[in-house]
Parts: sequence; structure tokens; C-alpha cells
Amino acid sequence: PSVIDFQGDRAILGTSSDITDRILAQQARQESEERYHVLFEAANDAIFVVGLDEFHQPGTFLDANTLAFNWLGYSRDELLQIGPRGITYLYDLTFTEVMHRRLVQDGKAVFEVTLHSRNGQLLPVEISAQTFTFKGQRASLCIARDIRERKEAEKQLMDAKRQAEMANQAKSEFLAS
Repeated sequence: PSVIDFQGDRAILGTSSDITDRILAQQARQESEERYHVLFEAANDAIFVVGLDEFHQPGTFLDANTLAFNWLGYSRDELLQIGPRGITYLYDLTFTEVMHRRLVQDGKAVFEVTLHSRNGQLLPVEISAQTFTFKGQRASLCIARDIRERKEAEKQLMDAKRQAEMANQAKSEFLAS
């Protein structure tokens, strides 16, 4: 503000700006970030945000929810230093590269891999991945669903099928003799 002479009187000259739009935008951004955080932490699946380099290759984790840390046995700081290759079972690495190419081509991919925890436990998961921008960086949002029960049910089904086939073969051999 400035003091000026206005029609023979001293007056204060100032300007004002309507910042309503800026305040509303800040509130909307804060609400959006809060929604993201609540959804991120409330999920029943592990969620990883993986940074992508300029060639769209996975780098380190940029973020992960608490469930991811609990599943894998790492602290937040430890896990954020590791990339997906550090927790993916060695057998699945080639397969993961194929799925990564699909992610780059289509922007999304669904695939199964086995993660290994800090204590060596193997954890079969289904990954649903989608590329997006995270804090100005290209990234992949990976939602990992624990499929141990599904894998066990598939194994039991295959075992039952094998036993039924063996029983059927034994019956055929018995009837043939």
C-alpha cells in the first residue's frame, strides 16, 4: 500500500486479488492426496509404485503401502532401496520382462509372479499393473494380490485329477485281465 494525495486528502492506495480459485485448487489437491493415501493404505492387497527409467525399465520402488512392507519383511526405507528384481523369485524374472513389454505397449498388464520375502518365504501373487505419472516421474502402479490359497486349490485339484486317472487306469487294467 502507498499513501497518496486524493482530492486534497491523504489516502491509502492498495490492490487486492481474488485468490479464491487458488485456495479451492489447493483444497482439491489436498483432498485428492488424502483420498490417495487412504485408498493406498486401506487396500487388502500390497501396492507398489515402481519408477520407470527413460527406456521404461523398472527402477526402484518409489512407494509402497504398509501391507507390502509387512508381507515382505522389509522396513519402508529398506524396500524403497530395492527394485522389483530384488523381490522377484529368480525363476520368474524372464517372464516378468515379457509382461513388462506388454505393460509398456498397452499401458497395463496382469500377470503372476512369485515374490520372495526377506526371510526367504515364497509368495505367489497376481500383479495388476498400470503406468502413470507419480510426482512428475513415469511409474508403474502394481497391485499384488496374494494367491496362495488359489495355488493350493489348483494343486489339490491337479492331485485329485491325477489320482482319478490312476484309479481309472488300474480299473482298466484289472478289467482287461
